[in-house]
Amino acid sequence: MKSIKVVLVVLFAIGLMSMKLNSLSESDNWLKSIEEAKVLALDQQKPILLVFSGSDWCRPCIMQHQRVFGSDKFKEYAQENLILVQVDFPKKKDNVLPEAQQAHNGALAQKFNPKGYFPTNVIIDGEENELGRFGFQGNPDQFIAQVEAKIKK
Repeated sequence: MKSIKVVLVVLFAIGLMSMKLNSLSESDNWLKSIEEAKVLALDQQKPILLVFSGSDWCRPCIMQHQRVFGSDKFKEYAQENLILVQVDFPKKKDNVLPEAQQAHNGALAQKFNPKGYFPTNVIIDGEENELGRFGFQGNPDQFIAQVEAKIKK
């Protein structure tokens, strides 16, 4: 009986962690719409960071979300300097996105990540002009340095 309780607690904890990863777009200023992001980018004169990820299957994506996007340093930097858009491609049945969001993300992938590399981080302006791109970064300092290098070209 005790082992069943332990298993249930572990499964519950895993479920909570999965929900936290998948809810990044719903918190910490992550948007799901490129149209909304473009309006904000033009209004606030900030670049847009598109993050192409597989939130429930891509290990480097999950690591980048935990180590970089979950850090206070990145959150503070992003608040001042970026408009954030998560372009997610989950695979697990429980995490399936609505069809409209899938179509939206697919269109962005065709334009900015046609080879389907994950994670891919793309910086664009409010008119969808690409400023730069880079792959996995394991810590906030490296990530912010990559963003800065792409913005200041």
